[in-house]
Amino acid sequence: MQDPQKTRKATESNLLKKQAAYRKGLQAELKAEILLRKAGWQILERRYKTKQGEIDLIAEQDQTIVFVEVKARRGVDDGLYAITQRSQRRIANAAREWVSLHNDLVGKTLRFDAVILPKSGEAQHFPNLFEAEIL
Repeated sequence: MQDPQKTRKATESNLLKKQAAYRKGLQAELKAEILLRKAGWQILERRYKTKQGEIDLIAEQDQTIVFVEVKARRGVDDGLYAITQRSQRRIANAAREWVSLHNDLVGKTLRFDAVILPKSGEAQHFPNLFEAEIL
């Protein structure tokens, strides 16, 4: 029989880890937002969620709308590798839903970018990291 106290401690430990990861994600998204704003982007949405997926940031500059995935990892390569085919599909599905709710996009370019925040060094913006059919 399992010790209830050990089970409770393990559950609390998992909860604390999830909370720390959530906070880390929020901090990374805020840093990415600041980077994009400094580059002249207007943030349209933060943490846009659908049943199909989530988009960390949606931003616009001139006639371009970007769906931005934010990753905080040990290094830039780790962040780029973390944006898997599966996560790309989820982001694209969420982007399709967002686009379907906005009828003022005629003539605008839509693309998928990433902002990678390495443990040491500066955040990096990767325009047009992947392509997906949206319309």
